[in-house]
Amino acid sequence: MTTKIIGFHQAEKTKENNYEILRNATDLEFFCPDDQELDEDIVRFLETNKIAYTCIGNKDWKTFFLFVSVNNFLIQKPYYKKSEKDIKTFTLLVNAPHLNRCAIIDKLAENDLLKDNFYSWLQPEKANFKFKFFDNKKKVLDIESYSALNYIQNYPLKCYKSSNWSVVLECYHSDVYLTEKTFLPILFKRPFIVFGGPNTNKLLKDLGFDIFEDLIDYSFDKGAIDKRIDQFVNEVCTLTNTDYPKDKLEHNFKVAINIVKNKIASPDSEVSDKLLNYFDLFCKINQVPNKIKDLYGS
Repeated sequence: MTTKIIGFHQAEKTKENNYEILRNATDLEFFCPDDQELDEDIVRFLETNKIAYTCIGNKDWKTFFLFVSVNNFLIQKPYYKKSEKDIKTFTLLVNAPHLNRCAIIDKLAENDLLKDNFYSWLQPEKANFKFKFFDNKKKVLDIESYSALNYIQNYPLKCYKSSNWSVVLECYHSDVYLTEKTFLPILFKRPFIVFGGPNTNKLLKDLGFDIFEDLIDYSFDKGAIDKRIDQFVNEVCTLTNTDYPKDKLEHNFKVAINIVKNKIASPDSEVSDKLLNYFDLFCKINQVPNKIKDLYGS
């Protein structure tokens, strides 16, 4: 009888395996990087069989998706060369239409910022929002994929090479929750502006990243949500297609790699061996190599 660490995203695969991995556990821990609740069938099974379990969430490993993104970079080695003409100001990638994203993209449309920039809007049918200016039509960018492996990221390289900034709308507006949406621009050495939960950008700064405070007023990083959205869109309006100093972009890239190398979970904590074991299992279940191990010399 052993303890296992199973990720939330593996719930369906766990059911396919007839819960054998759960039956053999005496003290089960689920790592839920997005702090979502466990699948109801999983919870029912655990409670019926009186299996003790706990959930470890994003608060325990705030840089989890940086580890995922760096691992994918090490596997795929994506690259693009910046175009020298017809440069747009930003690229914005949106999949799920959460309410904060709906409100912001409507404001961007109001300010006429979408037609001359790259943006994706993949699930308009799921938007529960009364748009005033945005047409809520599906928009798909030209994506380049390097691999058919599970959980390997696709990159909008053609858009990246022809735009300067990355505008990032994180999943939640009430919690500090960093995903690959924030970390990809950093790894691609791009300037970025992020809207997330209160103090999202403070967390990035505390982790050592340059958040371009010489150009961006971060009043939107805290306060009431409606005011924050207005302030954020005002800052997006000030962005230009002028190249940003490469030394700061290179600095951010090095910080990202060093966070993974030094196993940093948050500004004041390290990633435990237990969580690194989870990451190894995460890679195995998603059928991707764990290249992060190479950074540790084992």
